[in-house]
Amino acid sequence: MMYASKSDQIFTSFYAGSSVVIPLEEGNVYIEQKTAYPFDGLIDLMIKSEDELSFALNLRIPTWAGNQLVPGELYQYLNSREVKPEISVNGKAVSFEVENGFAVIKRKWATGDKVTLNLNMHSRFNKAIDFIEANRGRLAVSRGPLVYCAEGVDHDFQLSDVMLKSEAEEISVESIGSGILKGIPSIKVKGTYRVDETDKEVGLQMIPYYSWNNRGNSPMFVWIKEK
Repeated sequence: MMYASKSDQIFTSFYAGSSVVIPLEEGNVYIEQKTAYPFDGLIDLMIKSEDELSFALNLRIPTWAGNQLVPGELYQYLNSREVKPEISVNGKAVSFEVENGFAVIKRKWATGDKVTLNLNMHSRFNKAIDFIEANRGRLAVSRGPLVYCAEGVDHDFQLSDVMLKSEAEEISVESIGSGILKGIPSIKVKGTYRVDETDKEVGLQMIPYYSWNNRGNSPMFVWIKEK
């Protein structure tokens, strides 16, 4: 599931710390992968082989690194800002073409070659198409491949009454310092909360959706009203 190969090609399909031996026609290739993905978009691959081998290394470029979080027409990023992935070999930037969702690096590889893929994670606002009635006028926040949510346990106001300001540059990221979610990146987004018919600026803390409901029962929202 993580790696695939043909006679002279290797494909990386998923990113996670791992090691693998892949048999090609010219010989075996050993790959060690180091990364904090999906919390960080930096992926290092160390290549080892008995002899220099010529093959194509195909690195998957996920949809979220382009102009939408997932394939299809249901959801789109609110803004069109696109930061292209970067690839270097032994510290030197290399150019590449993307074919069928994979960045292709063709060359003669030697033991000790290091490939670095930087997927440039940024926090993004997402909108759903109008056919999804429950999400009309609402935004979801994602960072890299992860969708985020807000839990009541982190706030002293009603999440149902919060409205998001959709300026992406106002999103900040910091790791949770303690507790069961220690080390997980959280997102802080500026929003507004209506108090006595006056809009008050508030900070909304969000955690990866997969990690919710680990700190007691409380309200949880993924789709939040857009101001």
